Amino acid sequence: MFLFRKSEKLLFVKMNLYTEYMNEKDKMKKIKALYEQVDDYFIKEYFDLDSMKNPDWKIEVLEGLLEGKKPYELEHYDDVLEKYPQKEEFVLGDVHDLFDKL
Repeated sequence: MFLFRKSEKLLFVKMNLYTEYMNEKDKMKKIKALYEQVDDYFIKEYFDLDSMKNPDWKIEVLEGLLEGKKPYELEHYDDVLEKYPQKEEFVLGDVHDLFDKL
């Protein structure tokens, strides 16, 4: 079991080195492959697979999660949640509707 984990870490190191020299198409393939392996609610809900904004950050976050790091340990975790609502206007609209009904 220990040897498997050690080789797994070596694979991540090699993947990280390769990432620096990848083109955008290769990065998108890698992001999609990593995304399929990650089991994180916020990533699955708010991660934009079609966006090429900050692909290196996306790869870094996805690899970090696969390595077992927690979201607060990943510098760009919040940055890759592109679909997360920036403003909570929907709450204000609901509150105004509620007051109108009173």
